[in-house]
Amino acid sequence: AIFEDVLAGTRGGRLTIIAPNGTTTRELAERPATPARDVYLTIDLRVQQAAELALGDVAGAIIVMDPRTNHLLAAVSFPRFNPNDFVGGISQEDLDGYLENEARPFVNRVTEETYAPGSTFKIVAVSGALNEHVVRLNERFHCGTGRFYFAGKVLRDHHAYGSLSVREIITKSSNIGTAKVAIKLGAPRLHKYISELGFGQRSGVPLPGEVRGILHPVRDWSKLSISRIPMGHEIAATPLQLVMAMAAMANGGNLMRPLLVDRLVD
Repeated sequence: AIFEDVLAGTRGGRLTIIAPNGTTTRELAERPATPARDVYLTIDLRVQQAAELALGDVAGAIIVMDPRTNHLLAAVSFPRFNPNDFVGGISQEDLDGYLENEARPFVNRVTEETYAPGSTFKIVAVSGALNEHVVRLNERFHCGTGRFYFAGKVLRDHHAYGSLSVREIITKSSNIGTAKVAIKLGAPRLHKYISELGFGQRSGVPLPGEVRGILHPVRDWSKLSISRIPMGHEIAATPLQLVMAMAAMANGGNLMRPLLVDRLVD
């Protein structure tokens, strides 16, 4: 267990030289014992229960975070299992169903699985462009009839939005508008903001098996990448990474490490 040393404490010891008559002649070293401590998590049981009920039996993850403190209030992953009954905690029927649907029951999807974040990723390119003063919220981009040809490929919107402000690009989730904002920002700065918002690296949350996700260096981007990565393509992120980025947007642009432990009590 990650907090085994904290929960169990450590044994102390003393190394001494004792004469044949039983008297101590010299003390060489002493290591004091460390008392056990209680670990209090940031998890709110009411929020955790609500998240578990909301997720139900759908393979996926739900994370609830306070962006002011980065306290994890809930972290739910399904399929789940009973860690106290690792072998018998899942029936063979359920296990076969999970494997058939590529849902691994012994994986924490919050930190150990990645996915293409899609349109939720659009906020990264737009926020970077706003921060660099490359665009303004009220600046307008022509999104045409819903088709934008770039690098020999067509990029489509769900509707023919025509002219959209940067604010409307986000509220309407325009692929074309986001791509044009990202092109104006440029590949090097786009990559910089993706990286600085925590993608492609571990968050440091005290949970086992956390993965980095995928963020390719700019030199490996194709001519098409600048128009596709802002839509969450060609990149892989954990659910926790995306929540962290959103939390950074909510607290003034400060990316903080997610906190799972609130305090240790002796």
